[in-house]
Amino acid sequence: MKKILHRCMILFLTFAKIAAFVLGGGLAMLPVIEDEFSRKHKYLTRDDLLEMVAVSQTVPGIIAANCAVYVGTKVAGF
Repeated sequence: MKKILHRCMILFLTFAKIAAFVLGGGLAMLPVIEDEFSRKHKYLTRDDLLEMVAVSQTVPGIIAANCAVYVGTKVAGF
């Protein structure tokens, strides 16, 4: 339970930082998401990132929100 809560806090703080400092829309977020979740925290693999981009662009809606949902599902499991 503590591990999931810790991951949720990391997700929240990371996406709050991204929302505050990244300008240019959903596609501009992708390098920051890659850096934070793939390189820094090691939560996502390169294949996960590729799948996230494909799904986020295919599903209707805002790319940034679709990315956040995908990452949240992969990292926290819900």
